[in-house]
This record gives sequence, C-alpha cells and structure tokens, in this order.
Amino acid sequence: MSAIDVKYNQLGGAGGLLGNPTAAESVCPDGIGHYRHFDHGCIYWHPNTGAYEVHGMIRQRWSALGLEKSVLGYPKTDESTTPDGAGRYNHFEHGSIYWHPDTGAHEIHGGIRSLWSANGWETRIGYPKTDETKMNPENNGKYNEFQKGTIGWTPDHGAWFDFTGAGEGKFSGTLQLYKDADYAGPNHIFPVSTNCPIVFYDDLIHFGLHDKISSLKLTGIPAHCSAYLYENAKMDGRYLKINGSQNGALLNIAYVGNRMNDKLSSIQVVNHGLASVIFTAAQLQTLAAGQAAGIVVGGVEWQGSPKVSLVPGSRTIKIRMEGLIEETTPDSHLTIDIYFRPYVSGERLVKVQYVSYWANSEGSFAGYANSTILGKIDTYFKDHSAELTSSLNAVLATKLSALNSIPDFAKEAINVRRLNVLPEGLEIVLSDTDFGANLLKLANVEGLGTTRTPGQKTEGSV
Repeated sequence: MSAIDVKYNQLGGAGGLLGNPTAAESVCPDGIGHYRHFDHGCIYWHPNTGAYEVHGMIRQRWSALGLEKSVLGYPKTDESTTPDGAGRYNHFEHGSIYWHPDTGAHEIHGGIRSLWSANGWETRIGYPKTDETKMNPENNGKYNEFQKGTIGWTPDHGAWFDFTGAGEGKFSGTLQLYKDADYAGPNHIFPVSTNCPIVFYDDLIHFGLHDKISSLKLTGIPAHCSAYLYENAKMDGRYLKINGSQNGALLNIAYVGNRMNDKLSSIQVVNHGLASVIFTAAQLQTLAAGQAAGIVVGGVEWQGSPKVSLVPGSRTIKIRMEGLIEETTPDSHLTIDIYFRPYVSGERLVKVQYVSYWANSEGSFAGYANSTILGKIDTYFKDHSAELTSSLNAVLATKLSALNSIPDFAKEAINVRRLNVLPEGLEIVLSDTDFGANLLKLANVEGLGTTRTPGQKTEGSV
C-alpha cells in the first residue's frame, strides 16, 4: 500500500472528504513525487514531505499557480483550521495558501511570509487579500495586501511591515515628474500608495526620465507623508525631501540649492503617521556602543567608539568599527561595517536582524597577517552574530518599554505600525489616528513627535 493510499484511508476513504478516486496514482513531472486525484480534492506525496491532501478553494488556488511546479512546491500539511476558527490553510514546501470567507484563497511566501509570521500570522493584520503582487512592470518589488495592512519586499530593502488598522493608515496619490523646470516638458504620472510606495530607477528609465527631472508635483499625498528623492538608484547619496500637503505640493528642483535637478534616480514616499519616535544616528550610536564593544577579535585593537549611520538604500542600520591590526608591519588599519535590519515583531515590539558585515584592512606590507585577521573576523561573525543581535534587541526592548504601559483598549490606535529607515534616523510610527496621537502625548514615550508640517521642503545627504 502506497503512502497516498494510507493517507486516503486515514481520511475516511470513499466516505471521507475526498470521495472516490477519479484516476490511478501517477508520477509527478519531476519524476520524484506522486499524486492521485479524487472527487473533491487530491493527495500529493514527496519523499521530503510525505503525503498530504489539498481540496476546495485552496486546491483551486494551488492549481492555478501550477501545483507542485509552482513557487510553493509540495504540500507539507493537510488543510487545517486557523486558531480563530474562521479560516483555513495549507502549508507547502516554500509558502502557504490561506483562505477566509471574506478574502478568498491567496498564497504567501518568502520574506513577506516570514515577516507576517513574526507578527502573529492572521491574528494581527488579518488574512491576505492578494497573492504576492508586483509593484511595477519591471518586478523590482512585491507585496501582499492583508485585511489590516501591507507587507512589501524588495531585494535591497528586504521585507517591511505596514499596519493600517481599519484603513486610516493608508495613502494613495501620484507623483508627476517633469523633465523641465517650471512643470513643463516631457513628464509622466506615477501612482504611489501604501502597497507601492516607490518609484524605481527602472520606472524612470522606462519613461525616459532617469537623470532628467527638474520639477515635480505631489497630488493626494497627505501632510503626514513625505517624498524622499534620491540621487542614486539604491536610495543612497544626496537626497531631497518634500512633505505632502492636502492641497498638493510642488518642488522646482532646478532652483533648490544643492542642484539635484537632472540627478534623480529613485523616489520613496514614506508614511510618518500622526505620532512617532525617531532614533537619530547619534542616539543609536549610544545604544549600540556597549554591544559593539563586546566584539573581541585576537590581534585587533579597536580605536574610538563605534559609529552608527542609517542606510535607507538597504533599510539597514550600519555600525562601523575601526581598529589596528598589531600583527602586521606597520600596523594595518581595519574597518568593519556591520549591517542590521530593523523589523516590526508585534504590537509593541521592534527587533533587528543581522544582515551582513564588510571588512577591509590596508596600510601594511604583511598581507598574510591581514588575511589571517580577516579570517578570524569571518569566524567571529559566524559564531557570534546571533549573540550580538540578541544584545541589541534587549537594548531596543528596554528603550520601548514605555509602550507596555499603554492601556489595552488603545492597542488598535497605538502600536508599532511601521518602521522607516530615513536619512534622519530610525522612525518608529506608533499611531495613524488623532485619538492615538493625543493619548501618546500623555504617555512617557521618549522622543515622541506629533508635529507634521505640510509642504515643507528640505535637502541633505546620506
């Protein structure tokens, strides 16, 4: 008796949910897995997963995606009921399909699914309303929309979480970009929204506007949102910022002091909410100093305190440490950049995850010693990155502990809604409602900001 036959009998055979078989057991196109179809569903088997049934609307969605040849692969569970008793799901090798009577059946996978899981699956932002969807025709980014929010992902930014509650945190508008100053010449209107907040480099290339923008108009972008206009495709380097306005906002780049006209390669609209706290690079540097000081690599003497900067282009916090390699002649100068990505991990919690490190040594003739030290550094991060991440998370949790005193009746209005990695710092948005913003003014939350100045233009560099 095959594994599929065993599973079929466990489910009740012909009198169970699948009904009678409609075909013999067959081998899948990959030559490894097996399957059998029945009146009301199917059973798929693979040696790495076992035999599991899929039926109903979840099976229809999986079939439409390409069954086991899809991004999801083979099933890893039977169809199961969610904790709230209202939804159903199957987990697969590389993702899941969730069904709810109000949303239908939709797939979720990869980094978006991981961040959804970190936020309690369907218990916090609800069920998926879309499959993973492209942000633009060039497929530079993706998102899933949920009942109470959106989770987006790009290769550079990783996955980000945006809680919109009952919809009050959503935005939708347009950026009209002009080649010439004074809002003239060739132009194109780019839609931006909670789901798709970025105008990518490839978007500008497609419409012939890369490095050819001298003025722009923002329409429908509220005062609590800002457009960051970056010189580089990866949202690094020099930038301009223009705050939204209920009546629209204009920016003639040709007349701005740092001469950014004809130099724009990417744009991101950021939702600051109505109340947020921001940790500047200097504040983050103070928070990280103790943790970074614990990095011990034999043969290296650290010089000065670690320096922290924000990298919007990869949505990371960069900790730079510098030191001397004393085993070389003369001493080599060593630079290490450690990258952490912050993410929302629950209603009142922010965490960071270790992303990568970069190390370089120079100034010595003894290349062998340099390579030895770099090998030690590589070993250190392989062995201790989890420990370093844990200590940073403990510091963040302590810093945000004041949020735990906020009453539960306000949790829909006050919670960690989104994180914005900005040139100015790490912004933690706590409320999109007037009620939440006013209540937060009474709470002891350090660095709370509730002032949103519409139409203000600023300029700077990362």
